[in-house]
Amino acid sequence: MSDPDKSLTTELKLFELYGLRRVINAAHTYKIASSDFVPLAEALLPETQARAFAARWPTLTADEQTQICTMLEKDHG
Repeated sequence: MSDPDKSLTTELKLFELYGLRRVINAAHTYKIASSDFVPLAEALLPETQARAFAARWPTLTADEQTQICTMLEKDHG
């Protein structure tokens, strides 16, 4: 997309639906890097959310993953 912030905002909204907040909370508890979020999501989330998360998360760069996590934490503490 031409506006990277808008794209990341859209991605954030999708990942909120996919259960990213729950994944981040568990990642903080177990000290898991964002690159390992897919197996964590598959262990934590209902099957449909986990599948959606697993299909989309690897399409983001490491920088985009970090930015989305930061945005979520900034918005929701």
